[in-house]
Amino acid sequence: MRPATRAAPRSGAPKSYVSAASVWETKIKVRSGRLSGPDGITALCGRAGLCELPILPWHADEAARVSSELPHRDPFDAMLVTQAALEDMTLVTADRHLLGTSLCRTLDVSC
Repeated sequence: MRPATRAAPRSGAPKSYVSAASVWETKIKVRSGRLSGPDGITALCGRAGLCELPILPWHADEAARVSSELPHRDPFDAMLVTQAALEDMTLVTADRHLLGTSLCRTLDVSC
């Protein structure tokens, strides 16, 4: 992630959120050995100044539809796209599959 992106929550910018879907997916990947990272991801997000974005019923309902519109049909990505669209947020990502979507606004943070 670019330094300016990491600093955004602390610099008076609009609130930044972390989806429960991101925390869930990260924990799955860390426990399976596919990703290395801190065990206390929730606390880390809090210290970074990120607000929590829960998965709500209407998010889940719409994500089921959105999943079929994504090229790789990843359920976590479908949830993130859905939450960004329904909550009028910009999805901050380096994922090339998501950067091309017209379903929500995205911000490219790839290096």
